[in-house]
Amino acid sequence: MKDKRPPGFRRTGLECLLASIVLALLTFVSFHLHAGPALAALLFFFLVILISLWAGFVSTVFACVVAALCFIYFFTQPLYSLRMSAPVEIAALIAFSSTILIISGLLSRVREQSAILQQNNEQLQTEMTERRRAEEKIRQSEAELRRILDLTPQLVAAFGHDRKRLYANRHALDYFGVTLEEWQGISDRFWFYHPDDRERMARDVYVGLASDGPHQFEARLRRKDGAYRWFLFRDSPLRDEQGLIIRWYVTATDIEDRKRVEEERRAQAALLHITHDTVFVMDMEGVIKYWNRGAEERYGWTAEHALGRVVHELLKTVFPGPLEEIRAEVSRAGRWEGEILHSKKDGTQVMVASRWALQRDERGAPMAILETNNDITERKRAEEALRLSNAYNRSLIEASPDPLVTIGPDGEITDVNAATEAATGRSRGELVGTDFCDYFTEPAKARAGYEQVFRDGMVRDYPLELRHRDGGVMSVMYNASVYRDESGRVIGVFAAARDITLRKQAEEALRESEANLNRAQEIAHIGSWHLDVTRNRLTWSDEVFRIFGVSFGTALTYEAFIDRVHPGDRESVHNAWAAALHGAPYDIEHRIVVGGDLKWVRERAQVEFNEEGNATSGIGTVQDITERKTAEAALRQSEAYLAEGQRLTGTGSWAFDLASNKYIYTSEEIFRIFEMDAQEGLLNREAISRHIHPEDWERVNESFEKSLREKADTLSEFRILLPSGTAKHLQTIRHPVMNDAGDVVKLVGTVIDVTEHKRTEQERERLRQLEANLAHINRVSMMGELAASVAHEVNQPLSGVVVNGNACLRWLAGDSPNLEEAREAVRRIVRDGKRAGDVIARIRALATKTAPAKERLDMNEAIREVVTFAGDELRKNSVAVRTEFVDDLSPVLGDRVQLQQVVLNLVMNGIEAMSSVEERPRELIVRTQNTDAGQLRVSVQDSGKGLDPQSLERIFEAFYTTKHGGMGMGLSICRSIIQNHGGQLWAVANEGPGISVQFTIPNYR
Repeated sequence: MKDKRPPGFRRTGLECLLASIVLALLTFVSFHLHAGPALAALLFFFLVILISLWAGFVSTVFACVVAALCFIYFFTQPLYSLRMSAPVEIAALIAFSSTILIISGLLSRVREQSAILQQNNEQLQTEMTERRRAEEKIRQSEAELRRILDLTPQLVAAFGHDRKRLYANRHALDYFGVTLEEWQGISDRFWFYHPDDRERMARDVYVGLASDGPHQFEARLRRKDGAYRWFLFRDSPLRDEQGLIIRWYVTATDIEDRKRVEEERRAQAALLHITHDTVFVMDMEGVIKYWNRGAEERYGWTAEHALGRVVHELLKTVFPGPLEEIRAEVSRAGRWEGEILHSKKDGTQVMVASRWALQRDERGAPMAILETNNDITERKRAEEALRLSNAYNRSLIEASPDPLVTIGPDGEITDVNAATEAATGRSRGELVGTDFCDYFTEPAKARAGYEQVFRDGMVRDYPLELRHRDGGVMSVMYNASVYRDESGRVIGVFAAARDITLRKQAEEALRESEANLNRAQEIAHIGSWHLDVTRNRLTWSDEVFRIFGVSFGTALTYEAFIDRVHPGDRESVHNAWAAALHGAPYDIEHRIVVGGDLKWVRERAQVEFNEEGNATSGIGTVQDITERKTAEAALRQSEAYLAEGQRLTGTGSWAFDLASNKYIYTSEEIFRIFEMDAQEGLLNREAISRHIHPEDWERVNESFEKSLREKADTLSEFRILLPSGTAKHLQTIRHPVMNDAGDVVKLVGTVIDVTEHKRTEQERERLRQLEANLAHINRVSMMGELAASVAHEVNQPLSGVVVNGNACLRWLAGDSPNLEEAREAVRRIVRDGKRAGDVIARIRALATKTAPAKERLDMNEAIREVVTFAGDELRKNSVAVRTEFVDDLSPVLGDRVQLQQVVLNLVMNGIEAMSSVEERPRELIVRTQNTDAGQLRVSVQDSGKGLDPQSLERIFEAFYTTKHGGMGMGLSICRSIIQNHGGQLWAVANEGPGISVQFTIPNYR
């Protein structure tokens, strides 16, 4: 088997073995020659030193230890023992070992340094050999390079770091008509240049020296016959290992023909000065060669400043794609058209429609590019404003919970929102193009109201009945006004309907409605969808069907949606949705495939979770962001829709431009909310800030900055102080608008007056607190009534404690204590003590005022505790109680104290109702049972005198009582508690005497 240990390990082992053998031989010889301790120590010392000369440090340490052991065992008293009794011997041994280790360490260091010196010497010899070879290769390369340079058609020269002439190729010497020695001996370095170019050449050479990098310039050189020709010079430095310049290499390329063509082009380009479009010519490197008057006026740079500059650096051009791809397209097709962004001298940006045309020389080689640009900045702004306005219009209309309709002069519907679809049971496609009056129970009355709008310009609170497709009827109050075109001609009617059939329902329904409203306000209603995560059922609005190009009514799942996403975006969309199911925000942009065409959409969603934290459903919006709004007339019409819609819904909108730090748009509703005069012009942040309550300013400003910083929607609620001295509660939603680079350039948003909503919430909270206080008072008053029963319940276990305590004392007092019986008595004392503690704990839970805490609850057990509490009261009033509990009663989710309070109240009412009964037994029956509707029912039946039907209907009303001295709040509070648990409470007359009061609550899920 091959030894896998490292060579160093094997070497050390071999050294240790040899050292052991040598030490053993020395020990054997010295012992048999009867050498004394001093001589033996000296021999061991020198032997270990010799071992350290050829062995490593580890082997030397090993030899030292072995030598010390041999010396102690064979040469010190007592012999053949490793014990040393004399302190002098121990000190000598320590000195012996320390000396050997120090000398060994020094010798090891000397060997290491010698090895390093030898290695460095060998490396130096190798490097010198390699350097001689490299120098020889360099001399050969230089000779070969000179032969190659002599063949090149360019003029090539080499200069020292101080620009001293060193070398010129054959073509250069022939051009100047001199030898290499004559060329090197010319003292005037600019002697070959045209007199008009010498000053500029001196400046360019100085710039090249200062830059320490490659440099290029153009100049004319005198030929040996006295003629001058244009050359393009390129120089580049050669540096040594320290980065210092040791040579300059210069090449000169004849560009006389190109200059002649450029001059002809320049003469032709002079005609372009008369156009107002920007026209300039750049070479293939992007350097400006021509700059017309239109470019001077457009960008602010004169031709003198522009010529010679790289155009895209000067104008800070932003391209729609990589510049290399555009240049490749120009080289391939000879032309290119597109929209690019330029920066003017004053820093402002302009969007231009750019056209590039390639120019070639006589040989067909690319020579220059002619670029013409037409300013389209204003057109782009108009398109963006139109897009924003239409987005505002559509989002506000879809956000409204009221049905909104636009109607043409002929009475036909031109557009509706989602609320109208829901109110009629018909889709937008079914409604548009049909007669507005056909959907009312009284078409003639609807037409009369429509005609009144055209006659008076508007109509307010016009009552009608809207008919649903399924036959249902909704009573509505219509408000409508006309809208006009640019010439003032009436082109249609904008109508809004308010449902007046609904009335305020239970408190829980109100809270749910408010939550839904807030969610709807947070989501931009462009196109909406809902996904039931548990059932994988996807529902789209009609707008989403149109965006995705899918037939209406098609059954949809999450997988069906993913199949319509562009293949390149499916993974990112799926990952974003998977993250949203775990709590991450869902706000993405991606592509979809519609009939072979691509569309871009933006999706936002909110995921709902159950109590276990699992996603149950998602609701979101889809916005088609590929549409381009083009017509200015449509912009004004959309603004009219927006203004009227805001006035009807009480919502103001705004747009804020970050570059100018101003509001570029504020709707009329904003001025009405802030009680400001719209004639004063657009608002600014300072004007708005002055109205915000000082305590809310920092929070509002932080939310504003968060929209900019995180590029996300934000919502703020704050107070404002108005000039009239009143205060309002407002809610604003902000949405960042980003440019193509992903930077936030604008903020758009809405402002809603929520003052009345805030007041309603405060009043509702006050009523909830009042009801909780009354419930507590009711429980405490009942506990007073049950004082005797409570005393009886506590007295029973306490009596048991006393009896068992006496028994325990007797068992212990005997001559031979019975410990087993005593322990059993103590166990009974502990049991009765716990029973007393449980009774007191239940009494305290009923009497203490605590916040509701719902838990999984066994109603049979809870009712048994209540019957126990009321036991003494039942006996005192001679009432027999019978419980009829089902064994498999479903558990419920509820607050134990509140539900026991309800049962206790019903039991006490039943006892009191039978207090005057003498002619028949007084019997109280408490039943529990499961129902088919997923609920359980509790019934408390008495055999009292009963109530008349009118009283049965009113006993649950607050302050209504049939008892002398009663408050009339007990049953009212009980009904409130049961309703808060999702159940119902009612009373029915028995077939015999008395009544039964029953309640239901949902089963635990």
